[in-house]
Amino acid sequence: MGCYVRGVAGSFYGRLFPSRSLHFLNSSYALHWLTKLPVGIENNKGNVYMARPSPPHVFKAYADQFQKDLTKFLSLRSKEMIPQGRMVLAFMARKSADPSNEDYGWELFAKSLVDLVTEMQMGKNIANTVRAVTEPIVCSHFGDGIIDKLFTRLEANVAEALSNAMLQKRVNIMVSLTKK
Repeated sequence: MGCYVRGVAGSFYGRLFPSRSLHFLNSSYALHWLTKLPVGIENNKGNVYMARPSPPHVFKAYADQFQKDLTKFLSLRSKEMIPQGRMVLAFMARKSADPSNEDYGWELFAKSLVDLVTEMQMGKNIANTVRAVTEPIVCSHFGDGIIDKLFTRLEANVAEALSNAMLQKRVNIMVSLTKK
């Protein structure tokens, strides 16, 4: 029996494969990216994401959006998988059910972004450079003129955090599913 491995362009929140065509599916560290900003996060204490000081309604809005997105993902993949097909999902996770108790380095990213926006308002030149996975997300919200400086700032903030061992503790979740 042959094995065909394929990567497909497109959002995993839409149909990607023909019905009943997948025997095995793997998604690693991608499903935490939401399809859109959650509704109702406007009053987030100046944060650009779900941060430790965010009010409880912000955590709930992110959790609700994640649940909608994951449900859609699983529903679509279910249509694409054969009976008895298998799926393995890997997620970055938190150690605590209360997300306000932990920081996984995104505060550094957000701080870098807020710092950069402030600097942009003071008229600083920002380089146009493409960066990694977050480029489409950042560019869709802020334009592509901040990427180079944003990631230079992030590198410095991460280096400082690593010296304090803040980012060295990670929790991962692996899920294996079989379609009935």
